[in-house]
Amino acid sequence: MKTLAVGTFAAAALLAGAAAAQEQTVAAGRIQNTFDASGRTATVSLPARTDADPRAEPAIRAFIGGLQTGTVDWNAFTPGLAEQMRPTEAQAVEVIRGLGALESVEWFQHRDGADLFLVRFEQADTQWVIGFEEDGKIAALLFRPAPPIPQTPEVAED
Repeated sequence: MKTLAVGTFAAAALLAGAAAAQEQTVAAGRIQNTFDASGRTATVSLPARTDADPRAEPAIRAFIGGLQTGTVDWNAFTPGLAEQMRPTEAQAVEVIRGLGALESVEWFQHRDGADLFLVRFEQADTQWVIGFEEDGKIAALLFRPAPPIPQTPEVAED
């Protein structure tokens, strides 16, 4: 994969106050595609996948473990992504440690060259996006609070 749709690290900004963030709704903006009227179309063919990249879950677990212990392996990342992420490491460490123990890492889907995961911690659920370059280095890594999962009402027993 040479280019990914996602290529920045947004954990520190998006997860600051994760407990409070789970209770609020955040709206994303929408930007008009200025290329719509060009009369040209371009398609990118990505192979359809029905399961996670086998490198993804171990990489997420290793990154989380590195933040929890203060031993992030920056060699696992592309140089550009590592350079973007390092300045926010201390803040990300604080956020990840505040989420409590890691409970599960569940693959959700593959989209635009990256894998999406639901990562559950003791204190909050988070969404993660991870993608790799052809050489196996992590080229995209994002995480944010997961929207609340609606609870189904319990059926009253007579």
